[in-house]
Amino acid sequence: MDGVRAQTPLFLQRELVEEVKTIMSGMLFKKPKSDQVIPITVFAQSLPIPPRPDYENTESDGIEYVDEGAEEAVFDCPWCLVKLEQGAVAEINGRQSVKVALCFGIFNDDPKNQGHLEILNLCQKIYERFAKTPLLDNVQDSGHHSRHQNIHCFDIPVH
Repeated sequence: MDGVRAQTPLFLQRELVEEVKTIMSGMLFKKPKSDQVIPITVFAQSLPIPPRPDYENTESDGIEYVDEGAEEAVFDCPWCLVKLEQGAVAEINGRQSVKVALCFGIFNDDPKNQGHLEILNLCQKIYERFAKTPLLDNVQDSGHHSRHQNIHCFDIPVH
């Protein structure tokens, strides 16, 4: 497949994951249940499923166990998800349009309740990167089109 310039949502997602890692390099965030500050981890599409405990080798005391593994993954901050939300092709053999969402999980237990500032800072860094150069890796083919489409707009809802 050398020399193939395929434009697929999968390639877009993979390159965006790498680009987000680059944009956020050097940024450190507080780790829950610790005083450590660590870099953000970037995932494609969803958070990893945490390992399940081995129940066969444990004694039951009659209390039903409620698996909180999915919740634990959400709180294993800091993280960023690069999610493919939807896509379309307007015409046969036309260009693909893909909507991508970036989701952040940041832990901030400061009593001043200013964690939203960290999220806004992340959004601003992403925006600045693509406002300045709306291309991924600037690779061009012989037709002088970028290997991936321009990033045209940013909807950055902050909840």
